[in-house]
Amino acid sequence: MKTDAARVGQVVDLTNCDKEPIHIPGAVQSHGVLLVLREPDLTVTHVSENAPALLGVPAGQLLGSRLGQLVEPSVRERLEASLLSERPRQLSPLKVAWRVDGTERFFDGIAHRHLGKLILELEPSSERESVPFLSFYHVVREALSRLRDARDLQELCDAAVQEVRRMTGFDRVVIYRFDAEWNGTVIAEARDVRAEPYLGLHFPSSDIPKQARELYRLNRLRIIPTVDYAPARMLALPETEAEGPLDMSFAVLRSVSPIHLEYLRNMGARASMSVSLMREDQLWGSSPARTSPAPGTSRMRSAPRASSSARCCPACCPARRAARTMISASAPCPSTRRWWSAWRARWTSSRG
Repeated sequence: MKTDAARVGQVVDLTNCDKEPIHIPGAVQSHGVLLVLREPDLTVTHVSENAPALLGVPAGQLLGSRLGQLVEPSVRERLEASLLSERPRQLSPLKVAWRVDGTERFFDGIAHRHLGKLILELEPSSERESVPFLSFYHVVREALSRLRDARDLQELCDAAVQEVRRMTGFDRVVIYRFDAEWNGTVIAEARDVRAEPYLGLHFPSSDIPKQARELYRLNRLRIIPTVDYAPARMLALPETEAEGPLDMSFAVLRSVSPIHLEYLRNMGARASMSVSLMREDQLWGSSPARTSPAPGTSRMRSAPRASSSARCCPACCPARRAARTMISASAPCPSTRRWWSAWRARWTSSRG
């Protein structure tokens, strides 16, 4: 068993963040477990080291085992068929049952293939079944209707941030648009009345390194449930060493740049989400949301100004030069957790 730690523990700062290999972090966010499965027998070749805590099985025991020997018989046949299908992402979310310490536990699974590897990500769920489609549909129907009725781009953006905030309970949702040189401007905002306004703020292109923009183009939804997680390293069978670090470009659980986590903490955020806005398959902008910073943590008033006619974003101070398209937000309120999980899985599956 080896550690797939391409950059776990690597020092990243403002001088080299534009070269940080964020697609191969060598670790995952610890609220879920990531497995890499070798087809067609679905043998586990990689697993995150937090597997014992969530699955009740030592990582060393998981490596080299077949998935069908590990999951509950009640879901085995359907799960294997879904994973071995031509496009497993479209079948997500997958319901997975796993026996932990004699108790049956349920997980929501998202599967995808990338560079010849089948990746299965599991997050604990209290529900035996996925969120019913009708429940999901009723939540988004009103929002979609409002977006469809927008008369122009500004009205569309205003409606989008308001509806996302209404559905998710986030304190702040904004949309900002890139210019030809990748500078951004906040063009729409919905926020708690106690939060400082970001509308009209400008973001320098250096806040989002090129490799980060490319990941936002490829993987258009990114969620960080808590900024204070401890990364769970990826472990792998020794024979996979020649394959190099695991590419997690499309993984939901992919661990986050330490620079970005520092930025979120400095802003007083507890969680984060990022939705990429595309036009003709090119990154047009981003729709971020943010919690209201704790008292004394906001540097809005002390940030330098870009010019006399344009306010500068808080990221202009060094502590905040991190991936600006991330949406930092409070965790969704309990009443929206179930549909939010389903929405994320359906968003992922819709991209094939």
